[in-house]
Amino acid sequence: MVYGQKTTPAVRRYHEVLNKISEDIECTIIEYDYRDIDDKVGDIDDKVAAGEKSLMDKLSTRKSRIVILVLGLYDVLWPWGPTISSKVYDFITSRFNHVFVDDYQTLNDHLKSDSELFPVVKNSPTKNSPTNNTRLWVFCDNGQSFLVLDISTSSTGETRRELNEFRNMFESQKVLSVNLRNTYEISSVLSVIREHYNTKEFPGARGAGMSGQNIGHFLRGTKPTIYLLRGEDPAACIGILEKELRKLRGPDSCLKDEDIAVLYVQDEEHSPELLETVDSVLKKLNMDIEVRHTFNCISAEWPASVFIQRCSTYSQRILSQNLIRKKRPVESKKLSFYNTISFLHNALSRARVYSTAILYNYGPNAHEYKDNNLLSKLGECRDICRIVEY
Repeated sequence: MVYGQKTTPAVRRYHEVLNKISEDIECTIIEYDYRDIDDKVGDIDDKVAAGEKSLMDKLSTRKSRIVILVLGLYDVLWPWGPTISSKVYDFITSRFNHVFVDDYQTLNDHLKSDSELFPVVKNSPTKNSPTNNTRLWVFCDNGQSFLVLDISTSSTGETRRELNEFRNMFESQKVLSVNLRNTYEISSVLSVIREHYNTKEFPGARGAGMSGQNIGHFLRGTKPTIYLLRGEDPAACIGILEKELRKLRGPDSCLKDEDIAVLYVQDEEHSPELLETVDSVLKKLNMDIEVRHTFNCISAEWPASVFIQRCSTYSQRILSQNLIRKKRPVESKKLSFYNTISFLHNALSRARVYSTAILYNYGPNAHEYKDNNLLSKLGECRDICRIVEY
């Protein structure tokens, strides 16, 4: 089970590998997206019910011994889709001997499916039992969760507790302390960001509590480059984006268009202008490259990616963890911040070998939650990262 689309690079990669296991073993891709249901089918709950029935019918009549189930329930501006019911999870675990859920934190963020998968796990699909011998494996990295990275400690704490509770339901757990999905340079930068984010004490709050990650990988690559642009017009990114894409598709490169992605994070107001800018560059270079919101990706999807973000100020009320720890009445306070760090961590992780970030509308900020310290620290790590200011 994986979140995404049939054309998602990770899905295509899994399909190719699994079909090579043996001549008599076939792997099939089955997609589930409630939006594919006819518009005449009532409200969203009716569509989800009809979609679930269709999915179970497809799984029941399958001829392949291996199925890649792609859950494509997302929308760029509303990435949190409706829940998949526990009966679907129960149906899956009762009909397959082995179930692997990849990037579970993404399903948790988007589908709110954690509470629905919980009762299925509690009914012992992970244990040897007379009624269900399914073996369930779940890969989860809470550092890839947007909800864990959220500055709001109310959602951060809740999501962290849910993931910990879910993990403790299993017979065995294994912590992968070294990131082997990205090259040494990218994984090292991600480790620095994690360490900074964990130790950062927000006023009256606490850090995200992401699981630690040791620096180290035997595969070396290019250093991630982070461009900091003062201008607020996305047109300022054109020259850098064009230069990066020409480098990735130049005569000395072995990459194809399908190996590269342009990723972005943007609010509804500024998305059209940014996407028009990106589209103009791709048309000029005659490239057919995937343009994807980082909400709609999973880790290490592409060999190379270029990330673009307009730095913006956010304000949000957070719960005071100091008061919660002292069991005093819960209060909240308003906090202004940039979310560059959380988005930057996820965006860099999407590339396996080559990663670049272009942050425009950037300026030293005076918020209580500052990104400047982290970017300064990355600037000092010249062996693993390059910071370029314009």
